[in-house]
Amino acid sequence: MNPTTFSFLAAAALGLAACSTPASHIKSADEPDLLAARNMGVVVADQLTLVTEKLLANHRSTGRAQGKMRVAFIGLENRSAEEIRDIREALYQTIDTILVNEHAYLPINQRYVDEAMRSAGLRPEGLFLADGRRRFLEAVTREGIAPDFLLYGVITSMTSVGIDADQRNYQLTLELIDANTGVTVAKETGRVRKQFNK
Repeated sequence: MNPTTFSFLAAAALGLAACSTPASHIKSADEPDLLAARNMGVVVADQLTLVTEKLLANHRSTGRAQGKMRVAFIGLENRSAEEIRDIREALYQTIDTILVNEHAYLPINQRYVDEAMRSAGLRPEGLFLADGRRRFLEAVTREGIAPDFLLYGVITSMTSVGIDADQRNYQLTLELIDANTGVTVAKETGRVRKQFNK
């Protein structure tokens, strides 16, 4: 093979490699998020967090004269058909940020809540029993941060399998629970419907 032919073939191979290599870039503010092909993805997750604002707005009208209501966000349980991995923590942080920016509420820092749960030997579902709530409240009261309410979230899904496409409805349900009595004082569900083409 002569040098000219070799150079031509090498250049062509590099060109093909460049064409087949996926390019990446930082999206500008006006570019839409990528819609996930086979799972929940960021678009659905972002829309689900809007239920937080609705829950707080509906409950806010019952605000107390003595000031801000302390809220401990105790967990986000995944009961959907798929693993949500990093989306769980991102949802948690978004919901926590909404709480921080709501003037009627004073969220207790996640690290305090997690440490209180560990020191009391509790999992989130343990707070639905009187003994679990008592142990948790004792742990946070020692730090001077006892909550008035517990915020608990559950992600669920419903799936329909079609011939040419499938549909999955994602739901995020948030409950605001009286920390002393265990009574649910507010509850809202956000729902996003997504179609997957086959």
